[in-house]
Amino acid sequence: MQESEQQQHNGADSSTTISHANPAHSPRDRLILFLLFLTSDSCLRILKQHIPAERISFEMCRLWFDEIYVPGKRYMDGLKGDQNEEAVAAFSDLFTDEELASLERFHAFLDLRLDMVSDSVLGNRSFPAGDMWQNIVRDARYLVEDLEPNADRRRHLVDWLADLLARGHDTPLITNGRLHLGP
Repeated sequence: MQESEQQQHNGADSSTTISHANPAHSPRDRLILFLLFLTSDSCLRILKQHIPAERISFEMCRLWFDEIYVPGKRYMDGLKGDQNEEAVAAFSDLFTDEELASLERFHAFLDLRLDMVSDSVLGNRSFPAGDMWQNIVRDARYLVEDLEPNADRRRHLVDWLADLLARGHDTPLITNGRLHLGP
């Protein structure tokens, strides 16, 4: 992608660079893309054609706890154990203190909601897609607006993600470039 196309894709005042060639090259970019995906009706509508909403909600939680939020202390199915302090420090360096506080609040909110779901429901790899989930999505929307204040850039990235999904392409939300929603 040429530099002018790159700037048009990112918006003139963006603080990070996300390109089509490598759209999630940093943990910050992956986190923003994750939140955009989570809050995008168009992306979720495409997935719901193939996967039940409760399963999508579970997988979004799994991605957050297992892949996206580096400072977290648990996986969806247990504790992470000893944290990699270098990875946590590198993650933290990508955000302001205010952003880190917002991320921690969202993480704690999601963690509390997860604790309200029975082990049997989580064991079936599902998360109720009702009011509790809508509150999580609402808070994620506020968070992504704080992390990426450029509305045009957010809209462009959501359109790009939805287009990838609609065409059956991989999405850049986890390390290997695939959103795993299989069995």
